[in-house]
Amino acid sequence: MSKDTWDPDAGRSIAIDALLCTIIGARNSADLTGVTITGGEPFDQGAGLEAIVARIHEEWPEADILVYSGYSLTRLQTDHPEILSLIDAVMTGPYVERRETELIWRGSANQELTLLSDRVADLYQNAESSCLPRLQVGVDDDAVWIAGIPRRGDLDRIRQAAEIKGLVFGDVSWNL
Repeated sequence: MSKDTWDPDAGRSIAIDALLCTIIGARNSADLTGVTITGGEPFDQGAGLEAIVARIHEEWPEADILVYSGYSLTRLQTDHPEILSLIDAVMTGPYVERRETELIWRGSANQELTLLSDRVADLYQNAESSCLPRLQVGVDDDAVWIAGIPRRGDLDRIRQAAEIKGLVFGDVSWNL
C-alpha cells in the first residue's frame, strides 16, 4: 500500500529520540495500545529497530509491538534474536501479489503471524479471521488517513466513491 516506503534509498534518516517523541506524542493524543512497524524492511535497519523497540519498552511498557518483515521467521531467529525478544508479534514473509488473501493484517496468503509474547494472545485471537475490518479510516484536522492492508482494488474504489461525492485526493502513497 505504501509504495513510498519500498525504495531503500528514498527514505530519510530520523533520530531515535525524534521518532520516539512522535510515537509517544501519538499515544498521548489518541487511544492507542501499541505500535506497528512496517517497511521497507525494518530488519535491514537492525540497530535502529532494536534501539526504537527497546526505547518503546522503556517509555511505554504496556504497548504491544508488531513488526512486519519480508524475511522468514527462521532467518529472523538466526539474524535478529535480540529484536524478536523485544517485540510481541511478527508478521513474516514477502508480499506476493498473486497470493491474495482474505485474512486480516496480511497483504498475501503466504504471510504468517507469529506471537512472541503471551501478553498479546487476546489481541491477536482473531488473526485467522477474515471477518474483521481490513482498513481503518481516521480524520485529523483537514486530512483523512487510511491504515491497514487493503484488498486489491479497494483503494481505487475508495478514490472513485470519494470523487463522486466531490472529494479530491491529494498526494497518496499508493499511487507513487
